[in-house]
Amino acid sequence: MHTGKRLAEFVRDEFNYMIVTDEKHRTALFISFGNAPPGARPPRIRREIWEAFTSPLAPNCRRIFDTVRDRFLDLPASQSVPRDAIEVPRQLIIPNPGRHLVDAVSRNAREWVHSHDATLLDAT
Repeated sequence: MHTGKRLAEFVRDEFNYMIVTDEKHRTALFISFGNAPPGARPPRIRREIWEAFTSPLAPNCRRIFDTVRDRFLDLPASQSVPRDAIEVPRQLIIPNPGRHLVDAVSRNAREWVHSHDATLLDAT
């Protein structure tokens, strides 16, 4: 299908997304969903937490994040969550995500961190 429109115009018109640039890269176009100003970045998710949300989980296991050892562990589903650990719900885990799922993993991890302990995010 040829519309005669540039890609940015097509995306804007057909999908109703706002196309923006940031101050440093005027020639780079970004899709803005309106929930954050262009160029604003949320805090980074620490590698240990990212891995907890992207590593495969065996069917008869549950995943916890050990806040003392600062790493995730998989336990038998029948075992209770230790006192110094937080469970990572199975439905939030996206094993080996492709690039198209990185935003979903990020959203899951941020919501989980926010609901438990904001200090689990990377300070840098």
